[in-house]
Amino acid sequence: IGNRIDEGNLLNLIAVLLAEQGRLAEARTQFEASVAISQELGDRVAEGEVLHNLGCLHHEQERLDEARAVYEQSLVIHREVGNRVFEGYVLGDLGRLHRQQQRWADARACLEQALAINRETGDRRIEGAELCSLGELFLAQGDERAARDALAQAEEVLRQFGDKHY
Repeated sequence: IGNRIDEGNLLNLIAVLLAEQGRLAEARTQFEASVAISQELGDRVAEGEVLHNLGCLHHEQERLDEARAVYEQSLVIHREVGNRVFEGYVLGDLGRLHRQQQRWADARACLEQALAINRETGDRRIEGAELCSLGELFLAQGDERAARDALAQAEEVLRQFGDKHY
């Protein structure tokens, strides 16, 4: 019926579902189609969100350079449109990618920025996740005291939600 906004949104949701089913090549195709529609419509918010999802897909597939490029593109968009919540999400994922590639300073900078944004926006569950990621970063660097402190803070926050994922 020509409703491109809903079409783009549905393609994004279908891609998420396909990724959860392990159908990663199909998911990528759907994410890319959704991004194209967002760009066609000039919907920067949707474009940034779908790019973030595509970055997560690349990250999951160990396509780290592609993931990093897409995360950075998404981050630019979220900053331009003032989408602080998603800016925090992208920074957290980018920080974990940097940690995985042992870019310690970049990882810490991204994770600390993500944590600050999550505290600012009141997203306590993601705040706990970022504290956990910081703890893992400190542990990877051999700073057991800082790791213990960050993980204790993460546990305190996540207990409020009964979150067993982290």
